[in-house]
Amino acid sequence: MALPVTMIRDSNPEAGEVIEVAPGVLWLRMPLPMVGLNHINLWLVRDGDGWTMVDTGVNVPETLEIWDNVVSNHLDGLPIKRLICTHFHPDHMGVAGWFVENKAVEFWTSRCEWMLGVTLSSKREDNWTESARSFYHRAGADPEISNTIVEGPNPYSDQVFRIPASYHRISDGDEFDIGGSPWKVITGHGHSPEHVCLYNDETKVLISGDIILPKISPNQGVWPSEPDHDPLHEYLTSLDKFDSLPEDTLVLPSHGLPFTGMHTRIEELRHHHDNRLKIAHEACKNGATSWEVSSELFSPDLPGMHKMFALGETIAHLNYLMNEGKVKRVLIDNRWSYQA
Repeated sequence: MALPVTMIRDSNPEAGEVIEVAPGVLWLRMPLPMVGLNHINLWLVRDGDGWTMVDTGVNVPETLEIWDNVVSNHLDGLPIKRLICTHFHPDHMGVAGWFVENKAVEFWTSRCEWMLGVTLSSKREDNWTESARSFYHRAGADPEISNTIVEGPNPYSDQVFRIPASYHRISDGDEFDIGGSPWKVITGHGHSPEHVCLYNDETKVLISGDIILPKISPNQGVWPSEPDHDPLHEYLTSLDKFDSLPEDTLVLPSHGLPFTGMHTRIEELRHHHDNRLKIAHEACKNGATSWEVSSELFSPDLPGMHKMFALGETIAHLNYLMNEGKVKRVLIDNRWSYQA
């Protein structure tokens, strides 16, 4: 029988506070300047005469101030030798370049995550603007909101230090030593293209990043660069990779509290998306744009950028249903209409 989802603590560390959450593994919580998501969990693993860190926080002055305090006061005077980034999102890779350039830290991540970070941090070209405007128009998005997103500053480059020019590539199934103990790479997909999770079979610890979270479902979004992408199928399929891990695995997620009961949580995530797919399918019975379906799946009171995240996730569910043959898509007056 699967264990229930159980948090191993009933409180969060304060910003900059460091807690040992497993043997040789320190937990650091960093604040985030984001609506609805105010923190990220970061991890430091004792690595011989130094430390390996996992993820960084977003590139704002407060992040670097906290890191300076942690390095000076909480790491036994030992240096950070290596940084592993789970994926390209700014709360995870935001100051990777700063550590590489200023602390001579080795930078490890997967190829797709590094490439996407480099791409998104680059200057937007005019052809991207036109493609994005067409994408959101066909989705039936509110013109005022979509124009703000399309014509506004690049939100990614505003939140990341320069992405390192080179990196050490890690891939699914790789195994390497951290502090005399083997850690295995398990990649997840959908939330990002090649998201790195790390599992230690000796201690039964999984650093899950954003793939398995205790309370929320990670965003599976479709964006203008790949309008027919099916990230939800990728995500649900990649969850299968964790089914063979032990029942009592300790999960260290990027958001929320560390927990046990991973298999129960995975089933909850699958059930959540099954329900969302049913709602989306029902919303298409009389034909609807993805913007209209989004209003059935998400609150209409979301702020502008969050409406676009909701739209991207809605299209992910619709693309999944299309690939399952449960809805069809027809272009009417230059807008996609989805019909169950």
